[in-house]
Amino acid sequence: MNLSMKTVIKKTILTVLVLTFWGCNENRVSNDARNELVKDYGFRIEEELKEYISESFDENRNYAMGNGIKVLNLDKDSDELQMFPVYCDDELIFLILYGQGTDYLSDPILLNAIEEDNEFLILKADGNVYYVSKEKTLIVDGEGKELSEKMKNRINKVKEANIEKNLMGIEKRAIRIVSEKEQQPIINELRYYNDRIAIRFASEKIENKIRMYEAFCHGRVEESASDDNTYVFYFELLNSENLGILLDASKGLSYVLDASLIEKTEESKPIAEIDFSQPVTEKEPLELP
Repeated sequence: MNLSMKTVIKKTILTVLVLTFWGCNENRVSNDARNELVKDYGFRIEEELKEYISESFDENRNYAMGNGIKVLNLDKDSDELQMFPVYCDDELIFLILYGQGTDYLSDPILLNAIEEDNEFLILKADGNVYYVSKEKTLIVDGEGKELSEKMKNRINKVKEANIEKNLMGIEKRAIRIVSEKEQQPIINELRYYNDRIAIRFASEKIENKIRMYEAFCHGRVEESASDDNTYVFYFELLNSENLGILLDASKGLSYVLDASLIEKTEESKPIAEIDFSQPVTEKEPLELP
């Protein structure tokens, strides 16, 4: 076989591989319509949220922020958007769309759709953000311009897929509107470990609560059995400010009875090969309430 023929064969094989990869990538959404949980606690929007509630709502009522999801991006840009629900006395009152900036969304049609059907996606297409379920396509944020035919076809493929249950808001934590006279306690990193926390749960559905808290703190439980339903969770190192926010947020979770930091009363033991990178959403689906 001469050199020219070998070159032709290599180019042909390369072309087939490229086309195969492109085809797989184009069909990714239609074959795997999943919702991915965000990998932070919402630290960056905590103060913004408190300020918005103070300006727009009655501070004396009970508010909570639900766990968030990533917005599925069908556009080619790399901007990441996240969505969080906010509740007042267990009623969904608005959504936070967080990216380069923060948008607060309170369209009653959108809120009703999210509460009525938990099989939906939030996705970005042609610069707009949409709610997509089997039955509905609603604009969430943007100019509302006409979608391109290519994007309409992609969204139709999403609707034809098996859309998984959306876990946005399955866990909630209280939002405490702190007055100017109150301050978050300063946590001494020399006294407390900043890579672990002790959590005590109510006695029902412990395994479900363990997995929910793993998703919340983006860590892993130390052991799967406890006599008094208290478990130690490990996570990546936090500074004192974020550790304090995590402690306060954990106490606000409806399924947590108590949360406490762990004092350095003995030599620190190494974390035993815990894989923090494994997405919690790849496990078996959570048991919905």
